[in-house]
Amino acid sequence: MKKRKWLLPVCIAAGILFLLLIVLIAAAGIMSAQGYGFTVGKLFFADNGVYLVEDDDMAMLVSDQSRDKDLFSGYVSGDKVLLLHDGVEESLPARTGGYHAFRISKGDGNYKPDGDVLGIVTHDGNEGGIAAPPIDFKAQYIRTDGYHEGAEYPVVKIIRSVEELNAYYEANKGKYDLERKEKVYSDTTIGFLDASDKYDKTYFEKQVLVMVLLEEGNGSNRHKVSNVGLADDGKMTVHIETIVPEVGTCDMAEWHILIEPEAGCLIKKEADVTVLIDGVNRHTQPTLAQHSRGYASISLSILDGWEYETEEQDGGDDFGIAFWPAGQSEGKIEVWYYDAFGVYGTGLEQEKITIGVYEANKGTYDNKKVWDFISLNGTPGQYVVMNEGAEVWWSEYGAEAMQILSTLQVADGIIDETEAIKIAKQEVTVKYDETYASFDGETGLWTVSFSKKNTLGGNQDVVITHEGKVVENVYGE
Repeated sequence: MKKRKWLLPVCIAAGILFLLLIVLIAAAGIMSAQGYGFTVGKLFFADNGVYLVEDDDMAMLVSDQSRDKDLFSGYVSGDKVLLLHDGVEESLPARTGGYHAFRISKGDGNYKPDGDVLGIVTHDGNEGGIAAPPIDFKAQYIRTDGYHEGAEYPVVKIIRSVEELNAYYEANKGKYDLERKEKVYSDTTIGFLDASDKYDKTYFEKQVLVMVLLEEGNGSNRHKVSNVGLADDGKMTVHIETIVPEVGTCDMAEWHILIEPEAGCLIKKEADVTVLIDGVNRHTQPTLAQHSRGYASISLSILDGWEYETEEQDGGDDFGIAFWPAGQSEGKIEVWYYDAFGVYGTGLEQEKITIGVYEANKGTYDNKKVWDFISLNGTPGQYVVMNEGAEVWWSEYGAEAMQILSTLQVADGIIDETEAIKIAKQEVTVKYDETYASFDGETGLWTVSFSKKNTLGGNQDVVITHEGKVVENVYGE
């Protein structure tokens, strides 16, 4: 008997697979148009959150945007996943929101990328540290409203005995609502005293109580302690995620989160506890430094432990921002906007580099160990980073200085040279082999010139607004 040929079913199956592929491609196109994307990489659980590290050593910090806030539940460092995420924020480190993760292969939990790839700082300030080993814990979330101007949240308090807990209540019952609650409504919780009943002498014989005080500008926000880690040196890291509802309220809310670490945890002082809310340590969050004039602007994220000031040229339009390590009386790094900037003199060596999102030239005179200037390329106007004596502290603080410079943003809302030339080329009607673009900081206009080498006349200038609208074409005789 001849065997049946299954050619038709195979064709049908292939057709179904082809249709599925078309659907997947179409869905990916729709999501891409809406700002979503897929990225494949390895997971790394660090002190300040979860990273997705791509094969080309690019990393982004992923915040949990899944519906149940359990995006990485059951995952470990080294797991290779396909992540559905929204747009990527160009920061250090890069950040994105994750919605779904699909495991491709299993890791062993020991994966550790280089700290330079992550651009992270651990609880003790050392770059690239491994996340503290997780410990078991329980948590209670108590709403204890009580606004206090000048209070800096989160606040950490360690309680080691019933007597300390009672003393805390007496000292703070006038500041926060710490009383019992007879009824619990949708926007309230049990009372602080109700939650404290379980912390008796027997509890404190084996455990401590870690209290974290938070303030929310939206009274509908809730929280989840996703992880508690304890390092060998006794320093604890608490990871808290904010749960934001679709519809919120505008009322302020204060919370006491009562964390019960596993038995035997020894924590010497409150300063040994670092609280990361949605991956951010709010006590060390960078300060945004900004300065602008006309169609020029500069902004930098200044790290904790650094100082800055804005500067202006007497009688001119030039301005800048200077920054330096706190406590250093000499040496600054200055970012300036200039009407015109040029370099001269012998002994100058220049090198093309990338600083933040900008291509730039780094200039160094006389083989010095530290550069003298960094000029940005293709920006609307001349933006230059100047080294004003920073070599006196560069060996200790240079890496942090470059981290600050990586956050540099200039000419906010103004198209750059590349975009201006691209727009102008759609207007050009003359023959050309040279292109030159200049930006007028007073009028906010780009002028892109097209001409032939060694030829008089026959050129064309295209004038474009700072937003990218063509306003004039000027032809040379």
